[in-house]
Amino acid sequence: MAKYHSTKICPCCKEPFKSNNPNRKHCSLACRFWSKVNIGDPEDCWEWRTYRTPDGYGKFWVDYERWFQPSHRIVWELEYGGIPNGLMVLHDCDNPPCCNLNHLFLGTQVENMADMVKKHRSPKNSVGESNVKAKLTGGQVSKIRQAIEEGTSYNDLIAEYHVSRSTISSIKCGITWTHI
Repeated sequence: MAKYHSTKICPCCKEPFKSNNPNRKHCSLACRFWSKVNIGDPEDCWEWRTYRTPDGYGKFWVDYERWFQPSHRIVWELEYGGIPNGLMVLHDCDNPPCCNLNHLFLGTQVENMADMVKKHRSPKNSVGESNVKAKLTGGQVSKIRQAIEEGTSYNDLIAEYHVSRSTISSIKCGITWTHI
């Protein structure tokens, strides 16, 4: 991905937003923040360009009191002020590094979970290989069922597929992988 250099001018240092600006350390929090975002069209995701957590959320160094904060929360605070207790900044676009205010909204944890379920991103809603916790493929499950019918022992199947006894039993009894 090419580095994005916005044509927007920083109100602090009067130069284009860019990461190699020598005056950046003297810039405002907003200037420092926006210099790390790929700003695009209003409908696009504006992705965080620097440090991200393993699950993809951008992290921004605020100061020595607040340390690193999620980038989507900082952009909300820059525009609207503090986030009320009990509320979270949620992504309508489901893109963790996105910092576009058009894609963010406030909600509770319950609303966040309901949104996840509605959009079929919940592991409980996902079946088979689409479940992020799946260790087997549909083809492997079919082979396991066939092997059980042919009399293959659970221990042999456990050793071959590196799954637990309860996984083999659940497949055999039709508790899991019912769609196959």
